[in-house]
Amino acid sequence: MDSLLRRRPRHATIVAYLALFVALGGSSYAALRVGSAQIVNNSVRTKDLRNNDVRGKDVRNNTLTGADINEARLGTVPSANTANSAATATNATNASALQGYGPDAFAPSSIESARVVGAPGEPPYTNGWAAIGTSEGGVSFYKDSYGIVHLQGNATHSGASATSVFTLPAAYRPAVDLFFPGYGPAGVVSIDVEPNGAVTVFPTATTYIGLSSISFRVGVTGLP
Repeated sequence: MDSLLRRRPRHATIVAYLALFVALGGSSYAALRVGSAQIVNNSVRTKDLRNNDVRGKDVRNNTLTGADINEARLGTVPSANTANSAATATNATNASALQGYGPDAFAPSSIESARVVGAPGEPPYTNGWAAIGTSEGGVSFYKDSYGIVHLQGNATHSGASATSVFTLPAAYRPAVDLFFPGYGPAGVVSIDVEPNGAVTVFPTATTYIGLSSISFRVGVTGLP
């Protein structure tokens, strides 16, 4: 019994342990409160975080702005390489001046209707030429969506002639003389489409001419 009493902690020892417990417990509580206050007050600093600690899922969606991102560190987006080259591509510059026409001149929304020679408001026949009749029709022309003029149909003359059949309007003319085969009663003859628009039988006179083989691009010279 005496030995048990001798081993019982003294009052001073108990007080010392209690003081230590309170001190340690209070510090932990204070630290928790301080840590909580730091988060609540949005005062977390770089020193409070380990490198690579913040993950994408920890960032609120749609909250980062351009001011939060260093664009110079992003590098080149792979799919943007084509856009970069297009900005300086010579082909893009040339496309705006193909043969003197803008890109839209080569692809209108539709092909125009054929313009019939001799119809009201259209070029007339000249030098005694005329439409053959209902069985073989007359001459017409049109420009397609690529800027190419097409002639079609037939004309007749009361006597053999090597003159102009009609004259194309200014927007349908070549830049230089162009020669094409035409078909008459004696076979093939030449047709000259001139820069002034005249469509002329050349040089052999004929009483009949077929013009459906003629097509050309407006304004093209064929010269370098």
